[in-house]
Amino acid sequence: MKNTWLISIFFLLLISVACQVKIERFSEEKPYAIIIEKYRSPEDAWESLQRARDMGIPIYMAHVNEEETGAWYMLLTGAFKTLEEAIAQRIGYEDDYSFLYLDIVNYNQVSRHQLVYVDEYKPISLPDSIASPAYTEHLVNLLMHAPYNKSYRLEDVKVVQTNDSIDVLRRTSLRTNVFDMPRGVYPPSVINEADVLTEIIYYDELIGQRYTVDVVALKPSHGFGADVSEAFAEKIIGTRDYEFEEMLPREFQGNLNLKGFAVNIEPQKGRVYRYLVLHDITGKYLYLIQSTKSSQENIDSFAKSIGEANGLLSYPALFEKLSILKEAPNEQGHLAYIHYRILNEVPGKTGAFIEKHTKTNFVFFSPVKGEWEFTASRYFDPTTINTIFTNVYTPYRRNKKDSIEVQQNHAWLTTLRRRHPDTRKYVDFPNEIQFANDKFIFVISNKRYALLEQDEMMDFLNRLDLSPRFKTKKGFLEDLLAN
Repeated sequence: MKNTWLISIFFLLLISVACQVKIERFSEEKPYAIIIEKYRSPEDAWESLQRARDMGIPIYMAHVNEEETGAWYMLLTGAFKTLEEAIAQRIGYEDDYSFLYLDIVNYNQVSRHQLVYVDEYKPISLPDSIASPAYTEHLVNLLMHAPYNKSYRLEDVKVVQTNDSIDVLRRTSLRTNVFDMPRGVYPPSVINEADVLTEIIYYDELIGQRYTVDVVALKPSHGFGADVSEAFAEKIIGTRDYEFEEMLPREFQGNLNLKGFAVNIEPQKGRVYRYLVLHDITGKYLYLIQSTKSSQENIDSFAKSIGEANGLLSYPALFEKLSILKEAPNEQGHLAYIHYRILNEVPGKTGAFIEKHTKTNFVFFSPVKGEWEFTASRYFDPTTINTIFTNVYTPYRRNKKDSIEVQQNHAWLTTLRRRHPDTRKYVDFPNEIQFANDKFIFVISNKRYALLEQDEMMDFLNRLDLSPRFKTKKGFLEDLLAN
């Protein structure tokens, strides 16, 4: 009986697939197509492809390895004989779906590059949480209480992990990385009252909408009062008198019970800034959400994604980078700052290969060793990694480097002439170790002033998970047959 039922389901699936409308792809005969978006990450591309199909767009994906800029996953729609036809359809898509300006691509220009159509992709699944000596319980909990929305990708994430014994506000990385908090909110005053703070830019690439969100895990002893959201809403609206200003109560019942205020001001004629200031019922978490282009309805809708799934840990792009520190030792310093971002508008010829990939900085501080940094830049094509590593890191006549090995990967060691902290004599002191594998380019750096010895650098690197891998989700039929 069970086999009969399985066979019936199987044939129904085959019929469903056969009945789907075939999507026409561009070719030599119909060389023009519209680029809905292009991605470096296959995960991000596939998520957007599924969403575009749900919107009713006949979309297909092509993996193109361009000689001038590297590998891309392009989301394309249409196959047109003339440029005029493509332009007319592009205008229709921009009007119907509120897309930003869409590009048009010519098959005859990209076909000389490696072009492969991608018809399926198995998204990776992630564990429920992360565990590392580098991450406090406050940090993990805060990440899980942040918004998660599949329509938005992470464009920029800054995390400050405070420590009572360290004045993190004096660290170089925090002085040079500006937090975009709402008007009237002074970032140092918030950081001083927080166990952990993160600022995230969420970006919907299909329609161009952005939200900047600050999530703060407040210390129990914070000085903002019992109604913390009211205190911050009044900070925003009290910056000055506006032609239009309002402060409206808000409550959200969902994954987390939240209350607070919508604050809307008009600092310039016809330009309304919208803010949501919320806190959870425990008073532990404060949320500051802002947008200059969103409607009140949309910003309220976005707020409902707070605490969805596993929050920021539900984004594979970020989770993968955090997993690198799985076995990171904590005796060499406190992890004070994390900065994950998509690299945009990178100058130079090599910059075209780097653009739209991601880079993550982990900044550590030790009272003895000083402030030092570990960075991981993620790429999705081995040829691209080789091109970038060769162009950027290969030594030349005036830039001597020593060849070493890190976890069976070739690496370069750079040194600087400086005083040794123990002997006070000038020596060639380690500055950076640079290396690459099939996914990342890594650099550990003393940032000119830190005091990690080479063996301490190597001890840190040898304990990292340099190629974090996750299990792949099974397809529907695999799950069915497994039962």
